[in-house]
Amino acid sequence: MAKYPKKQLPHTCRQRTREVQGLNVTGCGWFVGPPTDLVVRAHALDLEVHPYTFRNENLFLHFDFHQDPYVEYEYWLHEIGVDGLFTDFTGSLHKYQEWTTPYPKRKKKAEELLQEIADMLEDYGY
Repeated sequence: MAKYPKKQLPHTCRQRTREVQGLNVTGCGWFVGPPTDLVVRAHALDLEVHPYTFRNENLFLHFDFHQDPYVEYEYWLHEIGVDGLFTDFTGSLHKYQEWTTPYPKRKKKAEELLQEIADMLEDYGY
């Protein structure tokens, strides 16, 4: 059996025991510890960092983020600087991205939109 390197975390962990659905679970707890330099080191090597798996259920949200997945996305993407996230709730991540990503909104006239649609249809042979 191959040996794999120890799992690297972009933050340090405070071990806690918590009751989850009648079971005592020991793990990092539901708090985030101080950040490490893992993301900076990965970026220095031209590597991207995509942590997983982000979930919206209160059971999986860190207490530091007040049970709010959007605050958690903000922390990981903008404070820690990860390149992307894996989530089971793509709708909430997509909504967060729409709310926080500036893009120019140029209003088009109906004729311009119809011409764009006609051009796309023509490109597909219609």
